[in-house]
Amino acid sequence: HQVPKLFPAEPTARFAALRRQALGDGLMEVIVLRLGEQNRPAGTQSEKHLAAFRSKIAATLDSLEAEAPDLAGAPTVGQVAIACALAGCSKTSGPDTRNRGPSSPRP
Repeated sequence: HQVPKLFPAEPTARFAALRRQALGDGLMEVIVLRLGEQNRPAGTQSEKHLAAFRSKIAATLDSLEAEAPDLAGAPTVGQVAIACALAGCSKTSGPDTRNRGPSSPRP
C-alpha cells in the first residue's frame, strides 16, 4: 500500500518540504536563543538582541501565514518542523507572538 512520505520523492514537493523544514528549524533556533536571553539576570539582558529575536519570529510567522493554505494535505518533514516550532513559540515567546491573529501587525 502507498503511504505518504515525510520526504516526498517528486522534486518540487521535496524542495518545498525541505524549505519548510529549514523555516521551522530556524524559527525554533531563534526561539531557543530568545529564551536564553530572557533568562539572563536582569540588567544583563540585551534589548537589542531581544528586539532582533522578536523581529525574526514575527517575520517567520508572517511568512508561515502567507503560505498556510499550501500546508494542507499529507504531512511532510516541513509541516512537522513548523508544528514543533509553533508549539515552542506559543510556550516561550510571550504575548507579542501568542496573541497574533491573521495579518496582525508585527511587534
